[in-house]
Amino acid sequence: MANSFIRYTGNGSTDTYAVSFPYRSQSDITVTIDGVATTAFTWNGAGTQITFTSPPGNLTSIQIKRTTSQTSRLVDYAAGSVLTENDLDTDSTQAFYMGQEAVDEANDRIIFDIADFNWDAQSKRIKNVADPTALQDAVTKNYLENTYLTSAVIANINTLAPISANITTVAGISSDVTAVAGDATDIGVVAGKATEIGRLGTADAVTDMNTLGTADIVTDMNLLATSANVTAMGLLGTSANVTAMGLLGTSAVITDLDLLGTSAVVTDMDLLATSGNVTNMDTLGASGVVANIATVAGQITPTNNIATVATNIADVNTFANRYRIASSDPASSLDEGDLVYNTTSNALKYYDGSSWNAITADTDVKAGVSSNDTTPDYLLNKFTAGTAITIVETNDGGDETLTINATDPTALAIALG
Repeated sequence: MANSFIRYTGNGSTDTYAVSFPYRSQSDITVTIDGVATTAFTWNGAGTQITFTSPPGNLTSIQIKRTTSQTSRLVDYAAGSVLTENDLDTDSTQAFYMGQEAVDEANDRIIFDIADFNWDAQSKRIKNVADPTALQDAVTKNYLENTYLTSAVIANINTLAPISANITTVAGISSDVTAVAGDATDIGVVAGKATEIGRLGTADAVTDMNTLGTADIVTDMNLLATSANVTAMGLLGTSANVTAMGLLGTSAVITDLDLLGTSAVVTDMDLLATSGNVTNMDTLGASGVVANIATVAGQITPTNNIATVATNIADVNTFANRYRIASSDPASSLDEGDLVYNTTSNALKYYDGSSWNAITADTDVKAGVSSNDTTPDYLLNKFTAGTAITIVETNDGGDETLTINATDPTALAIALG
């Protein structure tokens, strides 16, 4: 554990960090974020924490470090002066802190491990390494990729990968090869294949074999020839798997897989795969439900009832609003002309704008007179006086009344029936 610095990794939300070591003055403290010094922070009252103006970003490197003055002494002793405790403490503190900082600085470097006499980078990367020149120089990633693992070499390795199984097969039948070598007859047969062997001796074939014989490619082929890789390639090479991969490799299937692999489709399939939805789809898939759906689907044509209702939906909705069946007369959503069949009174009624009225069968002719009618003799003109009967109207033109007088009682009785 260091005595003069502490390091943190930012998370994008934490803004306050502890200063876990002592210091002489806040001016001796340096704060860096990703190696860049910053003063965008404040101290708490006790001086044991700092708070950044804005939280350092996620995965940033934060260092709080003490650096005691190494260029000038804090105390200058003079001959004949009085030595105070404060002067002695200040002088010794400066030396003590400088010693801690020197030890921390040394421990914060690559160190020599006496256990095996090797340098220990303590699981850290080594930056700014020059390209190698001597046989035992360290090699950088850039040097390796641009000298040995070039794009051309990688392309050759990729070309060799599909034939690794054949190479492994030959390696596994070395005893057979030995037997062939001891068989003169077979050698004679091989000798008759001079033309084919000649092809192997062409410049291109020799170049290819030289390429295959490089140390890097031989190493790669040895890796491919391990039993695990051979087993895996044997499994992949079965006729069934080859056929399946051939089917999966068609452009149409690849296009479909790309579509199915989008985040939106994956989300939709996750929603469809819930137990509730699976149960519902099982229900919809029952033979009876499928038959019903097919029946309904067969009715959806330009000439059927469903299509007719759909094109006249406004009239259907109007009828539904106008006619109702209820156990009592409706009291809301009332419009003049509404109809209701009252199942309690077993009567069909109409709404006249203010009240419900029963519709009854009646063959009598009735004369109605409004109380607001102002037509003179309106009511009188509805009657004809018979023999020995006189009719007198009062309140002519408003709330009319009639008085019937008979000069012959017998005639009145006949007239009234």
